[in-house]
Amino acid sequence: MLLSSVILYVFSIPIALAEDVAPPSPIPSLNRVLRLPANVSAEMSYVAEPIISLRDPSVFNYAHGVEVMLQMSPGFSHKDVSTWKEYDHWIFTFDLQQYFDTGDFGTEIGVSNPPQEIYNPQGLYLGELSFTRNPGDGWLYMRLGALSIDADFLSPEVTGLYTHAAFNNQYNVSMEIFPISPMNAFGAVVGAKMEKAMMLKGGLYQLSKTQTDFDKRGWDWTTSGTDGVLGFVQLEGVIGEVEETLDICPPDDHTFSRHSSNCDGTDHVINELPSGGWQIGAFAGQTELNFSSPQIDHQTIYGNVTLPVSLEIGAGHRFWMSAAYELMPENNPLPLWVGSGWISQGLFNSRPLDLVLLGFSWSQFSFDDMSQRELLLELEYSTVLTDTIILQPNIQWFVDSAVETQSPLTLGVGIHFGM
Repeated sequence: MLLSSVILYVFSIPIALAEDVAPPSPIPSLNRVLRLPANVSAEMSYVAEPIISLRDPSVFNYAHGVEVMLQMSPGFSHKDVSTWKEYDHWIFTFDLQQYFDTGDFGTEIGVSNPPQEIYNPQGLYLGELSFTRNPGDGWLYMRLGALSIDADFLSPEVTGLYTHAAFNNQYNVSMEIFPISPMNAFGAVVGAKMEKAMMLKGGLYQLSKTQTDFDKRGWDWTTSGTDGVLGFVQLEGVIGEVEETLDICPPDDHTFSRHSSNCDGTDHVINELPSGGWQIGAFAGQTELNFSSPQIDHQTIYGNVTLPVSLEIGAGHRFWMSAAYELMPENNPLPLWVGSGWISQGLFNSRPLDLVLLGFSWSQFSFDDMSQRELLLELEYSTVLTDTIILQPNIQWFVDSAVETQSPLTLGVGIHFGM
């Protein structure tokens, strides 16, 4: 989902500041604009990613994605989770996503993976229709309905900050009918909160050729007795403390609203960096269900880690690594993916909320021919204009591509707006 990746890190409800001073906001929340009741929450995001080839400036592409999410829960109006009754734990989610583009930019420049994370066939998609149980101060987590797998599995928070699709959709080519956002599948997820901020999750999804058909946009729920199944298990945890604020001095004119307004030399700025954490997991699937001759088509193991790093410069830093390995490579067009990167916040004192992002992606398409691969370097600068608008210029250098031998070089800019 757009809202679950690059948008939410800027546009979600601000975390409480270290001081009891509410930050001013240039644009009111969508809930306030629509005058929604306390038990209803609405979010909207718009992402545009125009991009151009630096080796051939005549090759240009524009793509955008719009997402609207509506959630309802009695628990929204009861902030003290210790007082929740069972019905307060449950959240109903309805998610719509719309995509538009001017062409297949990846094919035009001769690369395999789309350079734009939001590149999808044009149309209006049903992103999610589900019920989720928030564990509150308990241990039981549940989600069931028409779901995208990356809502619970496979997608670390940190990779959602990048533009290239390999960072955001690194596992979605494991199966032709793999239900990665914006596609969905009937599924159920059960999780248990454990000690030391860990959670164990298991999920089971239907693999429907109809429901994951891009021509249907997720609206056709026709099922078949031969539809496949996909099972997941994942263990995840937190590394370090969850930093809600960073101590840094903002501009004297208080340009940024996500900090307290009584700076006495050191200010408490909202942390834009992803939390430190890790995930390890595995999934197995059968594309077509056959009880008389059950056979697994895909078996994949994956893992990722995001490490907080302390340096004397900047407000905060993260180093991350992520990988997925297919145990049955003969059935998988992408049997190996490895990614790594670095993110820094507040390298410039006058821009305490801005991020600098560096990412590396290795997509291996064959173990028999190691030259069938795509190596990518991406450099981005995320500059925060207001609480609701950011610009994210980026350069992508395809160091090695199995399709094109000229090492394509692109220049793009992400435009993000959300309420």
